[in-house]
Parts: sequence; structure tokens; C-alpha cells
Amino acid sequence: MPAAPTAESSSAPATGQFAVFSKSQRWYIVALNAGAGWFSTLSSFIYYPVLSILAEDLQTSIARINFTVTSYLAISGVAPSIAGDASEMFGRRPVYLVTLSLYFCANVGIALQKSFVALLLLRMLQSAGISGTFSVAYGVIADIATPAERGAFVGALSFGITTAPSFGPLLGGVLAYRAAIVLVLIVLTLPETARSVVGNGSNAPSKWSRPLIPNVMRPWKKESPEPSTIIYKKKGFPNPLKTLVVLSRLDTAVSITAGSILYMIFCASHASLSTTLIYIYNLNDIEAGLIYLPYGASCLVSTLMSGKFPIEEARMRSIFVPTFLATFSMIGYGWAVHYHAHLSIPMILQFLTGLGIQTCFNYNNTLLVDINHEAPATAQASFNLVRCIMAALATGVIQYMIDGIGFGWSFTIFGGSAAISALLYFVEMKRGMRWRVGNRKEDAEQVAPP
Repeated sequence: MPAAPTAESSSAPATGQFAVFSKSQRWYIVALNAGAGWFSTLSSFIYYPVLSILAEDLQTSIARINFTVTSYLAISGVAPSIAGDASEMFGRRPVYLVTLSLYFCANVGIALQKSFVALLLLRMLQSAGISGTFSVAYGVIADIATPAERGAFVGALSFGITTAPSFGPLLGGVLAYRAAIVLVLIVLTLPETARSVVGNGSNAPSKWSRPLIPNVMRPWKKESPEPSTIIYKKKGFPNPLKTLVVLSRLDTAVSITAGSILYMIFCASHASLSTTLIYIYNLNDIEAGLIYLPYGASCLVSTLMSGKFPIEEARMRSIFVPTFLATFSMIGYGWAVHYHAHLSIPMILQFLTGLGIQTCFNYNNTLLVDINHEAPATAQASFNLVRCIMAALATGVIQYMIDGIGFGWSFTIFGGSAAISALLYFVEMKRGMRWRVGNRKEDAEQVAPP
């Protein structure tokens, strides 16, 4: 985790900027948010390699242990909607403090529990605490970066979040320890960025929303307040149904559906690693953890390759190559495992699949933030809702598909579905701007009807 840049070490930006945080401060904020969001996916995927071990230790069936996975996904589909909406109204920092505190307590409880019921309830609490952090993190990027700057920040954040499934199986017991470090750093150094609270960062937040260490990223001390930059939000109880409003907008719905299909493929692939692949290649516990690393490496490469693109058309033109790379690599992966090719072949194909999917995620997430700049956290929560539903379906049927039609045809179907994402991205590129203009006209008519 990088050291926090202090106010003294950062040159004061001029007033009138989109955000008053310096470049080093913004990268630190993104790194800290990526650290928090990392646990969101880690806590789900860290579970897969140890399902049979948990069933044995708790003297229960794998089917019952699988129910803890289902319950986790169910909560994770709703929690981001509440956390995202709350962060838009009350600020990012208070939401982080509450959710990470819940998460830390749940981790401690899981480490100490000795029954299936306790595990089930604590996993649900764990999901409620951590699942919403990534939607808040994308909201932070919209707070501090202009559309032209968001590509690099979203790439870094996506890398932090999507590498968790690759490294999670190697970490095990350090989960609570790492989460505690991130929580302490947020308490001590993370400034409030929500534009509904501090505008461009020049307006002082309440004491609850200030970092505890003096002189660490407190731009309101060195800048003249700019109240005009505050986007006022009506306070109230967080409404998870706002995600459905976001999904009613065609431009957002198309992008979310395309990204969710790719996430479904990603989850199906990881689920196969934790069961069938380990069995086919007779891997031991250490090797079972190492087979997740190719995807993590591909995420790193994708983050370095993802450039800064203007909104929509440039991003959409660039998304077709990685989409088709994911399609053909996933199909090849299925048949390589089907014919028991050398383990290096499916691992290389996993790397290429991850490279394609992660690059698409970078573009897709950046576009979602751009076209929902007034409520980016809510848009990401909508994305999470759809992709969690599709991921739950994929992980629920993948083993039945493999048993019924074989590994090759199963992943031919999943890989081929990525072509649907390519078609949806093409529609987004051609019609997205027109839909967005129509949305703005409707919003204007609702505010001031003729």
C-alpha cells in the first residue's frame, strides 16, 4: 500500500478544477479503494478450493456447504445497491467505515465458528459487509477524475478487484488481517470525495467524514470552498430499487448485460478450476492454488495495456478484439481439458481468456461510470445485481453441463455466449449516444414539464 501523500507535499491545485486532489493523492485514494474492493471478490472466490474440506470439518454435505455460496451471492446482489445509494447521499467514507467494520467482525467470527449454522449466518454477514465496497469504489473514481482521466483509474481499480479470485486460494488465513489494515488506513487517511458532500473536494465535510491523521489529504484547508460544485442529494433511507431505475435506461442496460455475460463466463471458468480440473490433472493442494495465477497475471497485463479513451465510441471500437479473444480462448480451453492436453495448454488459454475478459471489464466499467456520472455507485450496484444473478446460474449448472455434455461442449457454449456480448457492444456503440440524449430530454421534462 503506498504511503499517503500529505497536504504539505502536494502542490495546491488551482480553484475551478474538477477535483482539488493532486495526482499523487488521487492515485493513493484509488489504491486504497482498490484494496477495499479487492476483498469483495476475494471473499467469494476464496471459498471454492475448500468446499470439500469444510464439509468434512463440519460433518455436513457439500450440498449444504454450497448453500453458503448461494446465500453469499444472494446477499451480494442486494448489498451494493444499499451501500451505493447510501454513499451517494451520506458520503463514501462513512459507508466504508460501517461495511468494513462488519466485514472484519464477520471474518473473526468465521475463524472461530464450529457449526454449519454459524458459518451460514456469518457468511451472509460477511457478504453484507464487503459486497458493496466495489460500487462505492467506482463512485470515488467518478468523484475525483474527469472522463478523460478515468480509464487509467478504472483499470487500476479493476485489476485490484478482479485479481482477488486468482490469489485468494493462496491466502487463506490472512483475510481478516489484511482487512484490518485496510480499515485502519481508511480511518486514518481516506478523505471524503462524494460530490454530494464535498463537491470537488474544496468544501469541508463533517468531522465524521474527515481522516484522523492531521494534514493528510485535507484539501479544504488549503483551498477556498466552492459550494457550487456540490451536487445536492435528497437524504433518506437507501433505496435498493434505484438499481432498477438505472436498468430501465437502455444505454446502461445494454452495457450491463454485455459485461454480465462475460462475468458469467469468468465465474464458470473459475468454478471448473476448483472441481473438474483439479480432479482431471490430479493436483495437490498447493498446485490447486497455483492454477488460479494465470488469470491474475492476465489482469496485470490488461491493466498495463488499457489506454485512456474518450467516451463510448473509442472505447467500443477497442472492445471487440478482447471480446473475441475471450470467446476463442474459452472454447479452446474447454477442448484442451476435454482431450487431457498438457496442463500448460489450458493454463495459457486461461491467461488469454483472462486478458480478453479483464480488458472488456476495464472498458465496460469506465463507460458505466461515464454515462452514469451523477450516480456511479448506483450504476455499479446495478451491474453487480445482474452479474451476480448470471454468475449464480452459471456456477449452479456448470457441473451438470460438464457431466452431461462434456467439458469441451460446455465451454463451447460459454465461450460462444461471449459473442453475444460483442453484439451488444456493437449496439451500444451505434445507438448509445442517441439513447442517452433521449434520457436527458426525459429527465428535463420531468423537472420542468412543458
